[in-house]
Amino acid sequence: MKVPVSLLLFLNLYVVFAQDILSPKYIKLNISNDLVDKTDYYYTSGLSLTFNHPFLRKNPFNKLIPSLPKASDKNYGLTLTQDIYTPSNVDTAGFIANDRPYVATLMLYMQKTSFQPGRRLRLHSGLGLGFIGNIALGEQAQNGFHNLINNNIYEGWYNQLDNKLLMNYEFELQKGLHVDKNNQFIGIIEAEAGNLRTNMGFGYLWRVGKLSPYFESYRYSKGMKKFYFSVFLDVKFKLILFDATIIQPSSLNRPTYTLNNFLFHSRAGVSIMYARFTILLIQNFLSPEFSTGFTHRYGSLQLAYRF
Repeated sequence: MKVPVSLLLFLNLYVVFAQDILSPKYIKLNISNDLVDKTDYYYTSGLSLTFNHPFLRKNPFNKLIPSLPKASDKNYGLTLTQDIYTPSNVDTAGFIANDRPYVATLMLYMQKTSFQPGRRLRLHSGLGLGFIGNIALGEQAQNGFHNLINNNIYEGWYNQLDNKLLMNYEFELQKGLHVDKNNQFIGIIEAEAGNLRTNMGFGYLWRVGKLSPYFESYRYSKGMKKFYFSVFLDVKFKLILFDATIIQPSSLNRPTYTLNNFLFHSRAGVSIMYARFTILLIQNFLSPEFSTGFTHRYGSLQLAYRF
């Protein structure tokens, strides 16, 4: 029996359309700053924009990004992010050997999140390409913002670390240890590898509230529950092997401190989801990252919209 070409075309379009309907499409803006904690040093500012869409599954780099075997659900995304770091002593324009250097990074991450709902598994993995140094525009972004709010201009940026091309992998595997609709305790194993950062760690995520789906993609459509709310605590213990934003071997200015190999990072916050909109308020805490450093706190705001 010969099948009409028009019918084949219709079936092909239907399959593509159905995949788009079943795949999550959203945009997310993340803003981080230590202004809310009045620290104004170390990791002082971050801005990232994430775009998820099913057509990104055609990205050829996806072959280099692992996913869970036999995953029943996958998300594909791109994240463009700029992170800015300064020393604790910003009143001195010269190089300070025992303080964190001025530096910024600009990265484009190609990301994949895969799920096995039956086993309560979720794997987020990504490959990042970008730059460190003045090409990442940290000085322009920070001093431009300070000009806008009539704050001090930092003159020490001429000491920032050298320009370099960066490539980094990131992985985070999450396993639900106790999961119900109002209380979830999730174990985490994570790692980064590349010439930006190399580390590994473990920890947990605890979520309580009226919880949205976590071990499958969240897709909103008319008739679904509109409101979700959670309070969460995310705690991680890390072994740090390398961090180019703290120590860069090619830098002409040699620091007198050493990298701390063990790091504690915690995040606590609130997530509110209503229909297609999501807002997260997050407080971050970091133990000292190098031998002469201090603990650090900063806040983050995430805004997301699902198409």
